Amino acid sequence: MTASLNNHNCRPSGLQSGMIFDCARRYYPVETIKGLIDVLAGQEGAFLQLHLTDDQNVGVACAYLGQTEDTAEHLPDGSFLNPQTGKRFLSAGQIRNILAYAADRGVEIIPEIEAPAHMEGFFRLAEHQFGRDYVNSLAFSRYSWPGELDITPLSALRFVQTLYDEYAALFEGCRYFHIGCDELFSGSEADKTAYIRSMSAYMRDKGFIVRMWNDLLTKENISGLDKEIQVTYWSWDGDARDPEVAAARQAERASVPDLQAEGFDILICNSYYLYYVPSERNFNVHDNDYTINDLLENWTLKMWNSNRGTALDHTAHIIGSAAAMWSEDSAALSEAEIISQFIRQYRAMRQVNADTINNSDM
Repeated sequence: MTASLNNHNCRPSGLQSGMIFDCARRYYPVETIKGLIDVLAGQEGAFLQLHLTDDQNVGVACAYLGQTEDTAEHLPDGSFLNPQTGKRFLSAGQIRNILAYAADRGVEIIPEIEAPAHMEGFFRLAEHQFGRDYVNSLAFSRYSWPGELDITPLSALRFVQTLYDEYAALFEGCRYFHIGCDELFSGSEADKTAYIRSMSAYMRDKGFIVRMWNDLLTKENISGLDKEIQVTYWSWDGDARDPEVAAARQAERASVPDLQAEGFDILICNSYYLYYVPSERNFNVHDNDYTINDLLENWTLKMWNSNRGTALDHTAHIIGSAAAMWSEDSAALSEAEIISQFIRQYRAMRQVNADTINNSDM
């Protein structure tokens, strides 16, 4: 067991307010992550979700697939570089250091290990370790649907479970484990539902409270899923640009009111107000200030569906919110620029949550 099952019924008396931090698609040193923990320290319900893996990179050690301190190049700044991928990653020892630092400051660390989509980083490691034919037997199609696992064969499920075994041990003591489940476009609805059931039960049996993104939750399947799963809800339609695609997804996917009615606990991660995707194009004083002011003036915890004005009737089963920073377009920006704006966005979100509690608008 990695976390006490007795913790499952524990709720902070206030709302949870967290950060979701993409340290897979861009490397951030341990000290930078500790700086975010310092921002969260002393705040009830504070958490830092580390988005550790994605298509571009596995940003954390993976002994199963041969990415360890022993196999890495040790760089002068203390970081570890996988010579096969040319990417840096957080070692197991660095993760343990981060966990100890967070525990001392009362901040929850939540590992997010992406599956069954966004797995190309794992596929590349597995190809070096086991060969291309093995990886092709796991992937749905690395050309048509890159990074997506074929979720039907038992061998593919065992691949994910083996990865989760390693990360369950590495993150021993954490209450939560985020299993991903966003943006999977291959496979049948029945297979996706079976995958959620299987993987959420697998991690729950290890003692974790399981979290997942909302993408694979549909109006049809939510009644048959474990209500102990907590949902990080970012977008009803996956931010589809085509109106017809957006409408079709909204007709199929579960809304926040649907999840409330079924009894799921939900964290609002509204991708319009609470997502931060820094790039050279959008990083300027005007855009940065507009983002913060828009959040403070127009977002509330009841605003779950972008900025389209669809507000919740009530906040039953809404346990908090999270500001998310995604690194994929950030290469031209300095770390200091990225982190300072992300902290501004987090603090603005937390201020709105505090005002919500103080005004009893729950």
